[in-house]
Amino acid sequence: MNLKSPRRRLLNLPFDHFHRPNARPLCALLVIVAAPLVAQAQSTPPREGFSATLGLGVVSSSSYEGSPHRRTLVFPDVSMSYRTQALGTFDLGPQGLTWAPPGDDELHCGLVLTSDPGRLDRRPGRLNPTPGDSRLAGMGDIDSSVEAGAFVGFGPLLVTARRSLRDEPHAASRVDIALRHGVALSDRLGVQVEAAAAWAGRGFMQSHFGVTSAQAAASGFRVYSPGAGWHRTTLSVAAEYRLATPWSARASLTGTRLSDAAADSPIVARRSFATAAVSVVREF
Repeated sequence: MNLKSPRRRLLNLPFDHFHRPNARPLCALLVIVAAPLVAQAQSTPPREGFSATLGLGVVSSSSYEGSPHRRTLVFPDVSMSYRTQALGTFDLGPQGLTWAPPGDDELHCGLVLTSDPGRLDRRPGRLNPTPGDSRLAGMGDIDSSVEAGAFVGFGPLLVTARRSLRDEPHAASRVDIALRHGVALSDRLGVQVEAAAAWAGRGFMQSHFGVTSAQAAASGFRVYSPGAGWHRTTLSVAAEYRLATPWSARASLTGTRLSDAAADSPIVARRSFATAAVSVVREF
């Protein structure tokens, strides 16, 4: 990672991959990030050609959104990038596969291909990253799905919209709004702060937080039918420290608060929860 170009490189830190509100939390979110955005970091264009970071890390998070239980997993910290003046930039990492056409990094847009990991109604195995918990017994599994969409950004603001490619009851549109700011504190240390809000369609909210009559009979939870609306807000801090070249250490902490529609679900035991991750990566 070139710490002299924090805005580009620090976006690949894996704090959003593991666990992405009504109007008042959204307004508070904008206030929270106002201070870090006052100072503008100096950036230089990223190098052309192929680059990658490969590593291994440990993440601790809720077993699913709203669960009272936590899980600790080992995960591969992998990101790849290919950049040319003619074809633009291809990135593969925690955000999925993205493509951005050639242009100014300050005003950017492109396409994204990512996934929803789904959820299990039982505790997953130690090597299975899919969210799940035995307290959801009787709720049934939510199948994973591929999502496609587009993003547009200006400076620290990034808006991403996507929809599942599978024709299933829980398929729905989702929109993420994020404000990000990265700064190099020294030649070795870079830090990024992100505040984000996520909106989800009725299909997603019903499958992840709703309880049908059949599910209520099988699980014991009461019937609940949320509509489309704000899903959650998050605040994240991530850091990367360069060790002996080409090795770096990464750490991140993400706080998540579910919206009223999600938090009122009978399967939600904790409205707010945190995710922490650390990893060591090698740059190629």
